[in-house]
Amino acid sequence: MRALSLDLRERIVAACDRGTAIQQQIAERFEVSLGMVKKPDLTLKQLRDAIDVDCTIQPIHYVLADMGLTYKKKTLRAG
Repeated sequence: MRALSLDLRERIVAACDRGTAIQQQIAERFEVSLGMVKKPDLTLKQLRDAIDVDCTIQPIHYVLADMGLTYKKKTLRAG
């Protein structure tokens, strides 16, 4: 399986954020799996900012680990 480009990931996330289509429609539009649409990657810092909590990233790490969820460790860099 080939990794998606950062541009494609950003367009998928933007489509989800707009809320004008269901995830299945977004997957079909961008020709990706439904699973890919359901899990846009975030770093711990991005996740903390997205949920607007006032804490360090360590508690977020522990909560995700307890839930059995994974997370992206580094921000992708265009290069």
